[in-house]
Amino acid sequence: MSWRVIWIPELLGAVLGGIFVFRLGMGTMPKTVLNACEEVTGMLRENRRYENWVTGTEKKLRKNGAKFHYGKKITPVKYLLMRLFLSLGAVLALGTIGWGYVLLAAMGLYYVPELLLLYLNRQDNRKMMPDLQLIYQALEVQTCAGVYVTDALTECCQSVRTQRLQQALMELSGDLVIQSDLVTALSDFQQKFDNRQIDALCITLIQAGESGQAVDLLKDMGEQLKDMELTVLQQQKSALDRSITFYQLGMLGAVLGIILYACVGYMFRAVVQF
Repeated sequence: MSWRVIWIPELLGAVLGGIFVFRLGMGTMPKTVLNACEEVTGMLRENRRYENWVTGTEKKLRKNGAKFHYGKKITPVKYLLMRLFLSLGAVLALGTIGWGYVLLAAMGLYYVPELLLLYLNRQDNRKMMPDLQLIYQALEVQTCAGVYVTDALTECCQSVRTQRLQQALMELSGDLVIQSDLVTALSDFQQKFDNRQIDALCITLIQAGESGQAVDLLKDMGEQLKDMELTVLQQQKSALDRSITFYQLGMLGAVLGIILYACVGYMFRAVVQF
């Protein structure tokens, strides 16, 4: 079978898809198609499983900062379509190689956005650790000076360098001004991160507001966070040392290989001359 015959269905699919998108963008799609899409969407919205999936996906995307990394307009449906389009791209690109490779590539690309989002969230958590330590210190100092917790949180927005945390703190300040409910505002703030340190911060602030021992609690949590930061820095140093050792061994192996190759070549030339 020639390559022209193999690519005919894919070319037809691309042409029909382009015509569909063009007609949809020009507003010339038949009303029956649009009505059918609206009916299907309405049926999905009425399904409880669909609602549970949307709620769970929204919670997961919010905790991992999907709107910060994938755009503010990301929704569970758009997130699913993005993953499906990546899988479809693998099918169209590798359709002629073999169905086994196609399925592996499609499954791999389907989970790429999920794994990438988790990786980016872990990177954000590492970047936010110095900012969280700074927040603890600022809250401790301002609380000792008699500043209320909500006012202290509002002032912490200017000192934070991580953009995601700074934006969340600004939204927290707005919620505190509008609602005047510390527990509700902190609960909403906590749901924007998948970070144990932020969970501990919110719990500490709630307990401090209830018990009145804000200074002692903030000081204890700040010390614990400092110890955790030192542990993370030590782990990064150990990983860097291992990488340096690996690169040194690689360079040594390459040099030994070149020397061995030169010696063997010299021996063969000597044998040929004799």
